[in-house]
Amino acid sequence: MTTIGKLFAIVIAGTLLMAIAPAPAKTTAQMWDVVDVGDWTFQVRSIERLQASALAADGTCLKANQQFALIAINVTNRSSQFQTINAAAFDLVAPDRRSFLNRSSETAAQRYVLANGYDDASASIAPGETRSILLIYDIDPAATKLKLESPMAPQLAIELAECHCSLPPPSSKGTDAQGNGVACAGR
Repeated sequence: MTTIGKLFAIVIAGTLLMAIAPAPAKTTAQMWDVVDVGDWTFQVRSIERLQASALAADGTCLKANQQFALIAINVTNRSSQFQTINAAAFDLVAPDRRSFLNRSSETAAQRYVLANGYDDASASIAPGETRSILLIYDIDPAATKLKLESPMAPQLAIELAECHCSLPPPSSKGTDAQGNGVACAGR
């Protein structure tokens, strides 16, 4: 085999080895860890599974297909420009790689978030400013060991430590910002 032929064989073999090499493992952070991702800093403060099967605020109602999980996050804009965060870019994932429906951008969810004192995730965030946002997911009540992931940081997963409490089954009523039961007819 000629020298060029040998070099070509080495290049082909190296390319094949790189193609089958495993992807780097994800870095795992915990709740309350301060995580820098690009121009953002994130800190997951809490996860709460709602007992109600619906959320209501300002006359709108959001019904759960299964059960709601509410995730409170602090986000800080570390850039020198005003920016917006995309709440829909966060995936809630189970160990079997199932992801759950992110309902955060729905109108009724946004009203519930604002009525409960959280910031509007779609509003511009000034450089250096921190906002407290709430993500709303429709999850399987049996799902455990959940992680928050985002395409903004594909090699990062944030483990969500949650209370493994025995919750009553969802009711047919929603909950308003004060925790009062509210009948919900629509989605």
